[in-house]
Amino acid sequence: MVQHTLSLLLLKIEALVTSFIGVGKYWKLKVTALSCLLVLVFSLPNYQYFFQKDNPLNIPWDYLHEKVKQPLGENKLKLGTNEHNKQYRLTPILIGSIYDTPHKMRIVAFMTLIEHLLGAAFFYLVLRMAYEITQDKLLSSYFCMGFSFLFVGKDFFWDLASWLIPFAYFFILLSMATRNVWIVFLSLSLSFWSDERALLFSPVLFLWWKLTASDKFGRLSVGYLVSVVGYFVVRFVLSTYYIKGTDSYKLHPRETGADYFWCLYEQFHHIPLGLVLPFEGYWIFILMFVIYAFHSRNTPNFKWFLLAFLTFLGAVVVSYSILDTTKSLCLVFPLLFISLKLLQDNESPAFVKNVVIGAVAVSFLFPTYYFKGDYAWMTPIYYEPVKESIGWLLNTFVNKLN
Repeated sequence: MVQHTLSLLLLKIEALVTSFIGVGKYWKLKVTALSCLLVLVFSLPNYQYFFQKDNPLNIPWDYLHEKVKQPLGENKLKLGTNEHNKQYRLTPILIGSIYDTPHKMRIVAFMTLIEHLLGAAFFYLVLRMAYEITQDKLLSSYFCMGFSFLFVGKDFFWDLASWLIPFAYFFILLSMATRNVWIVFLSLSLSFWSDERALLFSPVLFLWWKLTASDKFGRLSVGYLVSVVGYFVVRFVLSTYYIKGTDSYKLHPRETGADYFWCLYEQFHHIPLGLVLPFEGYWIFILMFVIYAFHSRNTPNFKWFLLAFLTFLGAVVVSYSILDTTKSLCLVFPLLFISLKLLQDNESPAFVKNVVIGAVAVSFLFPTYYFKGDYAWMTPIYYEPVKESIGWLLNTFVNKLN
C-alpha cells in the first residue's frame, strides 16, 4: 500500500513537472525560476537586517564597505576573524566597486543583488549541465531543483553580502560549463580570488574534464595551471608591496585565538553530523563517486579519480580546520556532476532516476542547517508566522488559566 501511494504521488509530480515546467522553448528558465522560488520559500533571507540599526551583520558590512573603498588597503583586523580571512578575496570587492557610492547600505544592497543574480545564473547552469549529461528534461529538472534544498544553492540568496563565498561557487561552476580555455582561465581566476579554498579544492576539475572533454583535456589543463600560477604570482606581489598585515592560513599557537587547524581538534565531535549538512541527500552522489573511484583502479583514468578522491579528503580536513565548515566543504560540489556523469554512462536510466529522486526527496525532508562553530537553521518563510502563532496561543492559554 505504501509503495502504491508513493508511486501515485511520484506520477502526479512527474505529470506536473512535464506538463507545466518541462515544455516549450523556455523550459529551462521556468525550472530556474522555480528553483529560486523554492529557495526563498524554504530559506527566506533575513531582509529585515537592512532596516535594523543594530544587527549581527554590521561588522562584516563595515568591513565590506571599507574594503570596497580601499581594496588593497592594509589589513589591521584580528588574526583568525572572518574579516581577516577575506583580505585577498578581491573578486567580490572589485565587482562591488563598480557601484561608486560612499553609502554602506547601498554597497551591501548592490552586492546582495549581484549574489541573487548569480544564484539565478547558478541554477540555470546546473540545469543546463544536468541536461547535457542526461538528455532528460525531467531528470535534469529534478537534479536542479534539488539544489534549492542544499546550502550551496541557498547561500546565493541567504548570504546578504556577508560571506561572499557564493562568488566562488558560481565561477567554479562556470569553469565546468564551458570548454573555452580562455573562459576557463578567467572563471577559475575569479573563483580563486573569491575564496582561496576554491583553489585548494579545484583539482577535482581534472577528472571532470577527463570525463566530459577528453579531446580538450590538455588545453583546459594548461588554462588551469596558468590560472593557479598567476594567482600565486599576483598574491606574492600584493602581499609584498600592497596588502600588508598579519600572516594567514598557517598553524599558529593556540593562545593567539586563530582558529586555523585547532578547530579540527575542538570540533572533532561535530564531524559526523556536520558532514551531512553540506550535501544532505546528495551525499549519495559522493558515495557513488567513491565506488566508481575504487572500480577505476585498473583503468587509465585511475590517477584522476585518485586525485579527485584525495582532494575530497583534503577538503574535509581543511573544512573542519576552520569554523565555517559547511560553506567550505560545499566547494567540492563538482563531484556531484562527476557522479551524475558516471551514473549516466554506466547505469540504467531507471537506476539513475531513482538515485536522483531519492537524493532530492531526502534533501527536501532534511531541514537546511549549516555549521559555523554551532548549528544554524536556514528558516523557511512560514517560520516566524508559525512561531508567533504558537506564542500567541500559549500566552492566551496561560492568561486564561491564571
